Amino acid sequence: MINENDSQKTCVFLTGVTGFFGRYLLYQLCEAEWVKNIYVLIRSKKEENPKNRLDNLLKDSLFVHAREQGVSFDDVQVVEGDCLQPKLGLSDKNLSLLSREVTLVLHNAAALSFAARLKTSVRNNTTPTWNLYNMCCSNFALRPCFVFISSLATNSHIDQIPERLIPFQLKAATLHNLITDLPHERCEEIKEFLMENRLDSYGFSKALAENMIAEHIEITGGIVPVSSVRPGGINACFGGPLKGWVHPTCFYGQLAHLVYRGKVPIILGNRNNDVNMAPCDLVGNLTMCACLDILERKKKFKADIRVINGSICCVKGVSIGGMVDICQSRYEELFDMAVSIDNEINYVTSGIRRPWMIKNHCIFQLLFFIINAIVFIYMLFLSRSKQVSRETKKTVYYIKKYMEALSPYLLRPMVPLSDNCDILLKKYKKSYPFDANGIKRDEYLQVFMLGVAKHIIPKLDREAGHLKKI
Repeated sequence: MINENDSQKTCVFLTGVTGFFGRYLLYQLCEAEWVKNIYVLIRSKKEENPKNRLDNLLKDSLFVHAREQGVSFDDVQVVEGDCLQPKLGLSDKNLSLLSREVTLVLHNAAALSFAARLKTSVRNNTTPTWNLYNMCCSNFALRPCFVFISSLATNSHIDQIPERLIPFQLKAATLHNLITDLPHERCEEIKEFLMENRLDSYGFSKALAENMIAEHIEITGGIVPVSSVRPGGINACFGGPLKGWVHPTCFYGQLAHLVYRGKVPIILGNRNNDVNMAPCDLVGNLTMCACLDILERKKKFKADIRVINGSICCVKGVSIGGMVDICQSRYEELFDMAVSIDNEINYVTSGIRRPWMIKNHCIFQLLFFIINAIVFIYMLFLSRSKQVSRETKKTVYYIKKYMEALSPYLLRPMVPLSDNCDILLKKYKKSYPFDANGIKRDEYLQVFMLGVAKHIIPKLDREAGHLKKI
């Protein structure tokens, strides 16, 4: 690993630590010899203060295994705040602390929802990124480097995703202010015009943040160096302290749980389409490389923006059809894994019901219309309460909306280009290798599905009340 003297080590400010990828980033920063202190932004919840939330987070099996391997989390300090608040909701004391200590900001916080309304995605993703970048430029005395986690979805409307920014017709800052000022309903009415062919509001919100920062750098000549890391779909670890580790907030893990529970009878997509799935540990390594690279750029007084497509991290050939095939062929092993974690759950014993993979939008709409009709008749025949009927209809609507939002990524292949990614791999591969080309598709899918059976299904089933009757 890379060695640094204490005076040269980096103080990092990390957001989004309570989520899936944020947890892995915290582990990596604590393991890194070039990092001195880590400040994590955590907001209070109803009955939990930020310190308690961190203490509970560190009970995660990822951190338990990391401690067993000698990693210490003693240098992690909690800073109370909220990304949705002005200046992150930081107190004057904490703002002063970060200002004099932090030399690298790693912004990971985001609301990953392909189906969210446009104004909501911009509020949750674009605005916090823009605000934190501006704090690096003006509020933090040490002018820290700014690395933020973006997404390959930024330019997924293009078959070959370039490793550069694609500007909007309007200035990005103007577009952001327009969306912020417009009512939700009006934003949805002109959504296609505003998004300029982007496939969903999440990818759009990330692309908008990238372009706002680039415009600011062009106007000012650059104040701090910036790196935008664009991973594919982040999934279970293939390596790291705990092979197969995955968090219940993992997007494809949640989809696997819905399929396992039989709640997704139809998927709008091509069963063999590559979904650009990337192991969490490899994306983490890429992010660490981006951090080391940006620190070098700052020493050379480079205050530019660098975009990094995380294509090399993606395991080739991973598809929805492949996931279902692994589940069906190894269901007994997956079932035994889940039971070993929590034997009080009433698990599905009949195996995975293969969902229909439909490529045609019209057929998809027709089938969901039929499903809605069947649900209505079923509820009427059983004389279910209005509350139960509403909840059932809501679930059907949610699944339909979920599938429609995901479908652009399942219907056609997207090929990310990756010159900067190649450069980082050559520079730092001894310390942080992130090339997934040596990982076989089926081998990774087995690791991923075992991770889902161990870390996701028992937790989500228990939360949903699927317990054995005593």
